[in-house]
Amino acid sequence: MKTNQTNQKTYTTTFAVAASWAGCTTILCNEIAYLDEELMCNTIGYDYDEETDEYPEIYQYYLTNCSEDLAEFLNEHFGLMFAYSEKLELWVLLVDHCGTGWDCVEIDTDLPAAAAPLGTRRIN
Repeated sequence: MKTNQTNQKTYTTTFAVAASWAGCTTILCNEIAYLDEELMCNTIGYDYDEETDEYPEIYQYYLTNCSEDLAEFLNEHFGLMFAYSEKLELWVLLVDHCGTGWDCVEIDTDLPAAAAPLGTRRIN
């Protein structure tokens, strides 16, 4: 457990835990970026970085069963990024890392129940 700049406790978990939180399921579909020209028009968490003067590079796209509320929750508490596909009428998880299994990619959260060793979801 750590404390961030606003004195809020943060916990370390994995991308695997975050991506499957609250029953969110994913299906890899990298082609969606080419099939839906307007995919990146409505996003959550995909923000311009003024320090690097660019947007995060997205390596993979996963179709999800997330509602807009769940996508916003996952962004707020885990920092996950989403884009809405008007063509498919669903939220797409945007993954900005590659080459490492999701259970090995650590991320911070403010949810103590999400803190989990080795990518396993811990229930308190």
